[in-house]
Amino acid sequence: MDSGVVFGVVVAIIGVVVAIVAFLHQNPRRHVALSTKETKFISEEADGFDGITISHAGQEVKDPRFIDVSVQATGMFDVPSDRFDSANPMVMKCETPILAHAGGEGEPVKISEDRKSIAIGPMLLKKGVPTTVRLLVDGSALCSWEEPKLIDTKFQIVSDATKEIQSQRARKRLRLLLTVLMVELVVLGLLTIATFFLVSSGAIDR
Repeated sequence: MDSGVVFGVVVAIIGVVVAIVAFLHQNPRRHVALSTKETKFISEEADGFDGITISHAGQEVKDPRFIDVSVQATGMFDVPSDRFDSANPMVMKCETPILAHAGGEGEPVKISEDRKSIAIGPMLLKKGVPTTVRLLVDGSALCSWEEPKLIDTKFQIVSDATKEIQSQRARKRLRLLLTVLMVELVVLGLLTIATFFLVSSGAIDR
């Protein structure tokens, strides 16, 4: 067996393994999906609600809307509370003041004093279990997330967390496939090197 061929095979295998490791490193196993969904309290298609008036704390709410806020771990693992860098919560800001909120009981959910932002966390985000908070606002609320400070955790702002979970499952299968391929390549490289030395030493006939 020619030493140049062996060297070429080993270098090629090392190159592929390094590429796979780099891909796996750039795609963390912890993912968080952030989503918001706005719905009108009374649908525009609804009939017979013209005489209804909604009020909150004695004040009329002219255009009541719900904002459903969802935070969900969609990756392969839970996201523990210590992944929140310096214990900083995830923050979503709204241009329209938040009148009231429901949900997130027992979780660290806090509305700011000016009623224009909501802070969620630090907390354990269990894989596939969403933390949902419903906000009541008056009028269309332009909401935006501040970039979460999460350690070794990728976050995405999505419209549908269920689709993101399906996407993560596909990525999980790809990771598994690449890991198996990497192991097989390493074994192949070791066998190639071992065979070369055995042939060189005369233990195996050429």
